[in-house]
Amino acid sequence: MRLNYNAYGESLGDLLVSPTALADEMLGFVDPLEFSRSSPLFAQIMAGYEADMDAARRLEPQRRWPGAILFVMPDAAWARRVIGTLANDLARAHAGCAVAIVSPQRDGNVVSVRVPREAVTSADAFCRGFPTGGGRRTAGGINHLPRTELERFISAFEATYRTR
Repeated sequence: MRLNYNAYGESLGDLLVSPTALADEMLGFVDPLEFSRSSPLFAQIMAGYEADMDAARRLEPQRRWPGAILFVMPDAAWARRVIGTLANDLARAHAGCAVAIVSPQRDGNVVSVRVPREAVTSADAFCRGFPTGGGRRTAGGINHLPRTELERFISAFEATYRTR
């Protein structure tokens, strides 16, 4: 079930369905599987997810180096919703490469990073090089990357993960 997909976005306006309307509809169901089969709002979330992912799969990398690939998302609600799911999909599709996705926000960027388990520098260690960064060994992110720091991020990402 992809119910949690409705939680992703920068603002309530980015969400596919009003959280209040969704909660109200969920209260009418005892069985979550019946909710997923019968709810028009859940169907709307699923259709939105599929449309968002179709758009995301058409994106081309902005930069590509041996061992690393970088995507910059458009400034659109669907792009803000897909960043985490897309990062995981791209990490699987580009196994052995570090993947970074930069998504514009109102006052900067949010960044999602995935790296292979065998990478010398873990995703969390790399992301902690930026004030709001952190994560886990293979998945990290930066909650707020000022626009003025984007080129520094790209240079550091390339220097850290590019294989020679």
